[in-house]
Amino acid sequence: MSLIARLPKPVSRCARALRLGSAALRWPKLRGDERGAVIYIFALMLPVFLGGITAATEYARVAARRTQMQRAADSAAMVAAKELTLSNADSRVAEVAKAAARGALAVNAGATASTIDSRVLDDRTAVQVTISETIPFMMGHVVGWPNADVGVKAVAKLTGGKRRLCMIGLDPTAIGDAIRLEQYAKLTADKCDVQSDAKSPEGIKTYNESVLKADRICSAGGFKAAKASSFNPTPVTDCPQVGDPLAGRATPVVGGCDYNNKVVSSDEMLNPGVYCGGLKVQGGIARLNAGVYTMLDGKLWVVSGSELTGQNVGIYFKGDASVLDIDPATRISLTAPKSGLLAGILFFEDRGAPLGRKFRIASDFARQLLGTIYLPRGMFYVGSNSPVGDESAYTVVVARTIRMDAGPTLVLNSNYSGTDIPVPDGVGLNVDPTVTLSQ
Repeated sequence: MSLIARLPKPVSRCARALRLGSAALRWPKLRGDERGAVIYIFALMLPVFLGGITAATEYARVAARRTQMQRAADSAAMVAAKELTLSNADSRVAEVAKAAARGALAVNAGATASTIDSRVLDDRTAVQVTISETIPFMMGHVVGWPNADVGVKAVAKLTGGKRRLCMIGLDPTAIGDAIRLEQYAKLTADKCDVQSDAKSPEGIKTYNESVLKADRICSAGGFKAAKASSFNPTPVTDCPQVGDPLAGRATPVVGGCDYNNKVVSSDEMLNPGVYCGGLKVQGGIARLNAGVYTMLDGKLWVVSGSELTGQNVGIYFKGDASVLDIDPATRISLTAPKSGLLAGILFFEDRGAPLGRKFRIASDFARQLLGTIYLPRGMFYVGSNSPVGDESAYTVVVARTIRMDAGPTLVLNSNYSGTDIPVPDGVGLNVDPTVTLSQ
């Protein structure tokens, strides 16, 4: 028997037709054979099947890459938004965003180089990062669709925190203002933020040719500039309230009295301790050795013609009568501790004190106040005719209310790297803003 005879009948018939040059292989002959029909249909549909598989593969590849790009954009925007708290240069923020995006993007074989763009938005409270790529299709030349252009965007915002916080008026219930400047007062916050937590329409107010200048001015309520006064820049309104950034800071433990109603009337060196009834400097120079000084039920009072100086000292005000009162015609030079319970804090008011007590600085020479002034229940009042704090590497003010009157100039520097006195967590460079993705 020949080989053709051994083949199945349909195949044998086809083979004989081919061998004899006959027209025997015709569709009508195959109609009744299901196997032949399946082969024929499969041959017709094979390109469609292959195209579908290829399309699905291409789509999955592009979708996976887009997901990877979106994650890179999200992380880059978050990193860049935090950089806003560290750098005042938008170009630096953009560099950080691009570097973070490049680090998060794995190399995509065959794709064009990623195009990464970053922009600072909304008065430096948000960062937008966009990433785009052109991804070629493996079978693009066959289907006439050579590549896919893929783009993603992410926006990260700073909320509930500030960048370099150097002054905050804490009073959230103030009917009027938490921060007020009057009578030619000048407040300069060098490369840092001023914040009012007051929800009042006049949460921050300047009056009578006063000027408030900062890197950013933010009010939980509104602001008002009256009688030729001004803000630079225009304050941002309806900001999230910050709250007390030092609320978790431990207070000093107060023991028995080391001194009672202490008065300095000539040059004298003083030691840390509990000063019951306070401390009065009414002549000469009072020099403070390093350490913590507690004013218990009495004020720290520097009378005109006197001087108070000390390096690495922290002053704690405990009791209803304990406030700060520095007269005109005095000289003040103080720096906060480098370590210990009051590291970075120059003045610390007891959180159980009565509301609204006045801590007054009217000195004609108070150019060195290096550290944080923390008065969570009191008013910080500056009435000096000369610059205050301008020779300090940094000064931070956290008080329930702030008042400046009678032509003072308060300078809040933010040269945090220019001193070995630490900045307390929650202010200065240690602000911990909440960064959220909005897109």
